Amino acid sequence: MQSSISTQIQTIQNQAQTVTISRELANNAADALYFADICKDSTHKLANAIRALLNAAQHQTDINKARYFCQNAANLAELTLAQAEGLDDNHPFNIPNLCLSLNDAVAAADEAQAQTPK
Repeated sequence: MQSSISTQIQTIQNQAQTVTISRELANNAADALYFADICKDSTHKLANAIRALLNAAQHQTDINKARYFCQNAANLAELTLAQAEGLDDNHPFNIPNLCLSLNDAVAAADEAQAQTPK
């Protein structure tokens, strides 16, 4: 019984499946992944800079220097938010809608495949 289940799982894993989607949807998906990677990398760098500024502020005995570090950290946080908002405003895709469109394309392909006589 166990061998039969393993064979079925292996058979399913070996089946190559291709879904055809529109060029526009494919381009939007590629753009979303590209810009998400850039945003992730940039956000990581900004977060590290904010952490360093706040750490420096904690160790300052001069209140003016501590405020300076905190203000710079706040400015970087604003930059991070502006970057995310700019990404959202300047690209034709909406990531949740893009995910739904990709899911719909896969579901339609699955349905078409299920209706194909074997």
